[in-house]
Amino acid sequence: MTDGKIIEENNTDPVFEKFNESLDIEIDVSKQRSYELGIDITNGFLKDHIAGEYIYTFRIEDTLSLKEDTPVELVIGEHIYNGSIVSLVEKEIRISINDNIGDKINNALIKTDNSFLLKRLKERLLETSDIKDTDIFNITLAKKTLGLEKSETKIDNSLKEKPPSLNDNQFNALKVISGSEILYLWGPPGTGKTFTLAEVIYQFYKSDKKILLVSNTNMAVDILLKSLCDQLVRIKDEEFNNGSVLRIGKIINEEVEKKYKDYVDINEVVKRHTKPLQIKISDLNKMQDELHFKKEPLDKNIESYNKFIKIKEDLKQHKSQLKSLEISFTETVSKLKTNELELDRLQKDLPDAKPEGNVLNTAADWMQGKKSKEAIERHISSIMMDQNNLKPLLKKIPKDIESINKKYDLLIKDKASLEPVVHHLNISTIKSDREKLCKELSQISDQVKKIQKEIEEKQNELLEKSRITATTATRTFLNPKSFKTYDLVVIDEASMLPLPLVFYVSGLSIGKVVVTGDFKQLPPIVQSANSKKINDKQKELINNWMNLDVFEKSGIAASVENNKAPPNLVQLKLQYRMDSKICDLINNRFYYGSLSTHESAGKTKDSYPEFFSNPLILVDTQEFQPYCSVKPRNNSKYNLLHAIAIRNFIKSLVKLKFITTPRDVGVITPYATQSKIINKILDEGDLENVECGTVHRFQGNEKDIIIFDTVETNGLPYIGQMWNDVKTMNVALSRARGFLIVLANMQYLEEKLDTTSLMKDILVDIEEKGKLVKLSELVEASPETLSSDIVDYKSSSIEKYNIQEHTFLKEDEFFKKLNSDLSSASKWIIIYSAFITENRISWWADIIRHKINEGVIVKCVIRPPSIKNYAQSYNAYKTLIELGAVVDLVAEIHQKYIWIDDEIFYIGSLNALSSNGAQETMLRHVDKKTAIAAAEHEIHRKGKTTGLDAIKFLTNKENPICPKCGSPDVSFHSRTRKRVTWGYGAYYRCQNPSCDWKQNYDKYHSEKNKNADGISHNSNTKMKRAISSDDNKNILKKIEEARKSDKLNDREKNDFLRPGGNVDKRLKNNQALSAGQQKWLNDILSRFD
Repeated sequence: MTDGKIIEENNTDPVFEKFNESLDIEIDVSKQRSYELGIDITNGFLKDHIAGEYIYTFRIEDTLSLKEDTPVELVIGEHIYNGSIVSLVEKEIRISINDNIGDKINNALIKTDNSFLLKRLKERLLETSDIKDTDIFNITLAKKTLGLEKSETKIDNSLKEKPPSLNDNQFNALKVISGSEILYLWGPPGTGKTFTLAEVIYQFYKSDKKILLVSNTNMAVDILLKSLCDQLVRIKDEEFNNGSVLRIGKIINEEVEKKYKDYVDINEVVKRHTKPLQIKISDLNKMQDELHFKKEPLDKNIESYNKFIKIKEDLKQHKSQLKSLEISFTETVSKLKTNELELDRLQKDLPDAKPEGNVLNTAADWMQGKKSKEAIERHISSIMMDQNNLKPLLKKIPKDIESINKKYDLLIKDKASLEPVVHHLNISTIKSDREKLCKELSQISDQVKKIQKEIEEKQNELLEKSRITATTATRTFLNPKSFKTYDLVVIDEASMLPLPLVFYVSGLSIGKVVVTGDFKQLPPIVQSANSKKINDKQKELINNWMNLDVFEKSGIAASVENNKAPPNLVQLKLQYRMDSKICDLINNRFYYGSLSTHESAGKTKDSYPEFFSNPLILVDTQEFQPYCSVKPRNNSKYNLLHAIAIRNFIKSLVKLKFITTPRDVGVITPYATQSKIINKILDEGDLENVECGTVHRFQGNEKDIIIFDTVETNGLPYIGQMWNDVKTMNVALSRARGFLIVLANMQYLEEKLDTTSLMKDILVDIEEKGKLVKLSELVEASPETLSSDIVDYKSSSIEKYNIQEHTFLKEDEFFKKLNSDLSSASKWIIIYSAFITENRISWWADIIRHKINEGVIVKCVIRPPSIKNYAQSYNAYKTLIELGAVVDLVAEIHQKYIWIDDEIFYIGSLNALSSNGAQETMLRHVDKKTAIAAAEHEIHRKGKTTGLDAIKFLTNKENPICPKCGSPDVSFHSRTRKRVTWGYGAYYRCQNPSCDWKQNYDKYHSEKNKNADGISHNSNTKMKRAISSDDNKNILKKIEEARKSDKLNDREKNDFLRPGGNVDKRLKNNQALSAGQQKWLNDILSRFD
């Protein structure tokens, strides 16, 4: 022992090695996803300006992959700004940058390095591993916190007087931490963990202890800090006014910022305590500005003078270059002429020259200077090569001369413009004056640096004297100089922090650690946990040192499971959030029946609409047969019917003025794609107060009303894996205070969920104890414009048929209304129909033909005819092509969608291109945002297409023409499930029975991009030439001859090639035929070649 400090042996503890190895694995996996894709952010505005930092607030949909304090690239047009994430709160992200880029930014993109924080944490752990002084880093206590060593545990029963604000469990926590090294505070949802921590911290504050408070987000820090500040102000603590509590990092909570910023914000406190120094710096800055003002014209004069000198030098150089080029040109011309004369002479000598080896008269020839035939030929060849090298110079040299002359002329102009400026300059005096100013500026700069150092020393002094320091956990290793050691370290939301970070923060305590959280909720996301790119040894490292929360690593969670909880674990059991019925859903399932409900828990308003007659509401959507889809190339599911129903219901609550704050209603869904769709259509009108997010995103959040959308329904053969995940279900169900509304297709889930399924058990519980309603009842709870009541149809006239803007339609009403909508189409008609029949196509044929002739684009997406009722489906498919419609074949299509122009959108269970007499429904919307959102999620090509461009994009033919046989009958197959063993992924397939072409989607488009000169389109190109290389009149003449022959069947003669038909009109009007029409016409005309 030296000076009271324990000096450990000079070797690195194995725990550091384990963390470093596991962090390396996580970093490698995270780097693979870093900067791959940008995240769109919108509606940006300048929120604050602090000490040279500009804080911008943006709206953002997806924040799951983002973390506070992470560096970002903010991309606005072609400009990139470096910054960092300050906070992520509900639908907002705040970003700090060093540049003022204006008050408003409509759209931007952020790119993040997901591995940055992990790298910095690893670096700090490596630095810490060499520290042997426990007064700097207490590795023993850090290991005890993780359960790697046994800690001292004792309940301090000397504390007799319970603070009136605490219940018995909360008071017990205070007694445990008073007598023990480590307190594990288990805080289930709504159990008052914040109040408990505030009281614990206050008791240590009163004892003049130094405390570090950290949490996972800035908002979480602020919430706890608010409770502390309220208490210190209430008791009129004098030291609070002098910086006894310091907040490092941006304050996010508006109430904390308004009431306490001047007292706790480190920058504001330092300003107050260094006011004279701040005034000095301000005065020196003014002096610097004045000197810079004097220096600026001198700089410009020197710059002009230097530029003038440079121009003169350049002019001299250009003159020299021109002279050299002129000489070179003359020499080149002369050399060419000399070579030409020599060539003429050699050509004359060549006929009389003798071959080499002919010894006759050799001596005489040599005496006369005659060369052999071969020697002359070699000489000619040499001269010709010289000529070939010289001739290009005759073109190049004049161009070079012209280029230099242009530069010369420009320099002459520049010289002329500068001469009046520099003519009267005394450059030596100017340089001397500038040097004096630079010296003064340097002296002032030194003074500023000296004062800034004094301010920094004052800041360090304030940090040293402060009793409470509050910040995010990440800042402790990003800026380690600001954090020394503390008597008590409080780690809030520790179950949401990576294990190595909990270890590091714990080591900053020389006395005690409080670990809080809920190990029954979701842990931090570990990218490498499910990676297939790591081996078994690496997976074991990750599972033991990264993919556990501190409660699991320390054995606390296992001890609770075995009913052997240690004395330093305190569970808070009285919950103040959820209505008792909601609490009952999670209590026995996740908390062993230990929770009880306070009388203040539950709903927050005095009155609610009649619909809210029970805290548990189960909305069965089965009656409308909703369909579930997967975003192409993505496993994330979405259910448009559910999304629209939720939006309409929320809109009704807004119109009733029932939703007034972001805390009133929230929407939770297990799938990110569904969350994005709902957020997009919620943006319409006054619905921005409603937050929608995934279960992970909602952790730590609460709302008066929670709508939980299960999404799962018909359309996909598999169901999600999260329905048996205890932590996911716990978070989803426990966010609601007063009401929990669950949307579920009960018949589908009954069939798909196992009998032992956790979710099935929960649904049964809600059905028995809550209120079961049909989806139509949810919609009927809406105002007039959202009513599902169908206006009585009293007239056979389509024009008089009037239905409200958001309406559920039965089959008869649907086809009548659709007929009216199709008739009014002016831009495009897009129909997604899994099945088609000849009867229904004949029903729509006239209107489709009429619309196409008017220039309206008609696009149909259907299943390949080979899947069901081949003959009938194939004939119907060919009829669509004959009519001139664009048709794409998609194998896994279940969607029943229709877009008409920009706003009208249908969704439901009816196939518009078939008719089976089923009593099913469609929901009609006149809503641009809904139509756009649906279109954006149906594009299976790579690249992002948003807004109205997305709907327009869907009118294009997405599937290619078969590059092997030229058939347009190519289908798209979305193979996204991992269980597909042959691993082909999404792919295209030719439906021509005699063709076996099939190709992976990515590979096809990669090759197409590489061969953009037409290799991928040979078949299509040839096909077009076969019918379009001649004059259209000749083609029409061939068609007329074909009509008179007996080689056409009735359908070809009376429909496809009939006079006045679609093909006939297009050719006469010089309009392009569709790919299908071209192919069919090519096949027909080939019979007459």
